[in-house]
Amino acid sequence: MSEEPTNGKPLIKKAVLICVPAYKMVEPATTRFVAELCAYTAQLRNDVIVGVDVLDSFPTATCKHCHNEGSNYADARNQFVAKALEKGFTHLCMIDSDMDRSLKQEHSYKMLASLLDADRDIIGPLFMRRSFPFDLLARRYDSSTGLRRPITADEAISGKIIDDIQELGTGMMLINCRVLKDMDSPWFAFEIFKGEPLPEDVNFCRKARQKGFKISVHTGWHLDHIGPHRYTPQAAIEVQQYALDKEAQGILDELHKEKVAEVV
Repeated sequence: MSEEPTNGKPLIKKAVLICVPAYKMVEPATTRFVAELCAYTAQLRNDVIVGVDVLDSFPTATCKHCHNEGSNYADARNQFVAKALEKGFTHLCMIDSDMDRSLKQEHSYKMLASLLDADRDIIGPLFMRRSFPFDLLARRYDSSTGLRRPITADEAISGKIIDDIQELGTGMMLINCRVLKDMDSPWFAFEIFKGEPLPEDVNFCRKARQKGFKISVHTGWHLDHIGPHRYTPQAAIEVQQYALDKEAQGILDELHKEKVAEVV
């Protein structure tokens, strides 16, 4: 990208490719949300240019998150990465086809610009899983218990950027292309790692951390996950806030239990 000023306008410092891997369809709310991000960034941030791409990744395996030999869904993500690198984009932003801005959060159209300004390797807003156990998809590994644990309720309501995340979902994930340039293809893949099947987003985070890159979550921004219901980060936070004693926390641990020791 040229950094020479043109007609007195600010230098273009960042170029982001927004990508939506379509699983069956793109939700209308997701289309509106992506349009909001693009309109704000293109009109009010002269230092950033934006591109958008959508790829049909259907059909995949029975579940897009449990196929361990690769799928069209992961292939779509890899095609996005290749395009971003080929066209010289500085950042790649993955947005899943079932995400929407939080209805309770104003100015969500500024989200992309805010994440870009944070200047992290890999960063995303806060959102929850829309399937069991309905937890926040910003997680750490607890080697003492062998559990994946979402960030705490206090962290989730802090509004701060948390930089020691080990897993971040791809509902919305902004990746600096310096990360992708340093990683080997395929960047996204379903794999068996030490006997455990890893979905493509978990596997990507694992490989990025192995290269020394950091994963962050911006708790000041919330996204809703669209499904049979609207799954909000606040709902997941409230569940955690009720776990005030060891017995309640033990129940939550059982609900969230997944083998992770081999992945750390």
